[in-house]
Amino acid sequence: MVETPGGAEGISADLFHLMVDSVRDYALFMLSPTGRIITWNAGAQRIKGYQAAEVIGRHFSVFYPAAEVRAGKPDYELRVAQEVGRFEDEGWRIRKDGTRFWANVVISAVRDATGTLVGFAKVTRDLSERKRAEDERSILLEAEREARTHAEAAWARLEALQAVTETGLAHVGLPALADALAERTQRVFAADGVGILVSDGDGFRTLAARSDASEASRQSAEEVVEGLSRRVRDSGAPLMVQEGVQDEAEPGLFGSWLALPLLSDGEAFGVLYVSSSLPGRFREDDLALLQMIGARVALALDHARAVEAEQEARAQMLAARESAQLRNEFIAVAAHELKTPLTSIRVAAQMAARSLGDGNPGARTLIEQVVAQSGRLNRLVAALLDSSRADLGRLEMQPVETDVASVVAEVVAATSQTSEREVVLQADAPLRAEVDALRFEQVTMNLLDNALKYSPADSPVEVGLTTDADSFTLAVRDHGPGIPVASRRLIFERFFQGHLDTHPSGLGLGLYISREIVKAHGGRIEAAFPKDGGSLFTVRMPLAYRPPTERPDSARAL
Repeated sequence: MVETPGGAEGISADLFHLMVDSVRDYALFMLSPTGRIITWNAGAQRIKGYQAAEVIGRHFSVFYPAAEVRAGKPDYELRVAQEVGRFEDEGWRIRKDGTRFWANVVISAVRDATGTLVGFAKVTRDLSERKRAEDERSILLEAEREARTHAEAAWARLEALQAVTETGLAHVGLPALADALAERTQRVFAADGVGILVSDGDGFRTLAARSDASEASRQSAEEVVEGLSRRVRDSGAPLMVQEGVQDEAEPGLFGSWLALPLLSDGEAFGVLYVSSSLPGRFREDDLALLQMIGARVALALDHARAVEAEQEARAQMLAARESAQLRNEFIAVAAHELKTPLTSIRVAAQMAARSLGDGNPGARTLIEQVVAQSGRLNRLVAALLDSSRADLGRLEMQPVETDVASVVAEVVAATSQTSEREVVLQADAPLRAEVDALRFEQVTMNLLDNALKYSPADSPVEVGLTTDADSFTLAVRDHGPGIPVASRRLIFERFFQGHLDTHPSGLGLGLYISREIVKAHGGRIEAAFPKDGGSLFTVRMPLAYRPPTERPDSARAL
């Protein structure tokens, strides 16, 4: 039953009390003009947790949070209801057990027939479930908004990365590429300034720099850029600094800066930075985006640098090739022009020596020296001519079936007559092969002359000639000083002389020409340096000559 301070009379009063008492979804109760609880229904008991005896007579502020009670909210609600007849509100209310629930509250002023205020009717509805649903919906909406914001930011980053990547693919030249990448990066970050620098010794060289600042501001920022770039390059780590929170390394820093190293194979070769005149302009996600962009910038620049280096090397190679061709053509013409007068001089000297007979020994000796020196000059000119022909690919071979053992034996015999050193020959004889006899003789003579030149007087030069199923091998061994390790890769190059300081002679063309002759036969020549000293040159050539156009790769590699 509804508790009242006085009884109700008549059927209508009983029905009213019965109706109020049966309502369980609403708390329906009366307040005195001062806010004291004077009635209580079953709905109020269910919602608020109080029995009628526990709450009747107490002030209704017992249902409000302490902060609202201190702020005077219950009394405020009664004043509004008294003045305007009604007050409605939604907010947190407190149950008996101290738990909170979200309530809709309506307070209506109750007056008698004379208009005198006799109290207030208070209706409270528990909207906790609705509040929970609304809060969950708000949370979902906020999560959706954040997800949309993140998705839009991620999409913007993807677009930025795509734009930088397309810029990197659209340019090959290093200056144009760097400027385009700087322009694109500045646009992505809406930055006041951006720069791309590469290491140049201990300092830096600016590939591209863009700035919206004044000339004075740009000049004052140069030292800051240098300092930041050096720190980033040396540490190999990205850096974010803001005005007012930087360390003492950049005392002139203003605004906000992001900088990171540009890496190639893990090594920093440059720096990318962005700047803003506003303090606190950049955040951690900006630095993360710059790192992703920086990786693509580094890749594009590294590729452009490689292309530029390749183009420069190709240009140098072409220039060197043209220069070498001009030099070889000059040598060929000069050698050809020198060969005729030298031959004439030698023939004239020989005829003069024969005409003198034994009547003038002094003059005869001088003429014989002229003959000897002209012969030496003739060999040098021939070597120059062969060298230029070999380099131009014009070294012609005229192979015929030849007893190479006889050729080697004749060269050894002729050389032994003019040398005090012993030459030991071991040869498979006869040994027939298709070779250019004069050219093979030239190879044998060059190797033997080289060995005799460096061999000690008391040690022999060893010459061996062997054959197998489809090739033969010529080996020439001396016991001289050998070749220094650092110079061994150069011994078959033109004009190289391994011991120019102790054995200055010739032009350094013998081994080069020998290599080209052997290659023209489809063979190979190698140098080895035994542990007991000296040098061992080995020539291996096929028994059957084939033109270069008919040789498989394996034959060229003999």
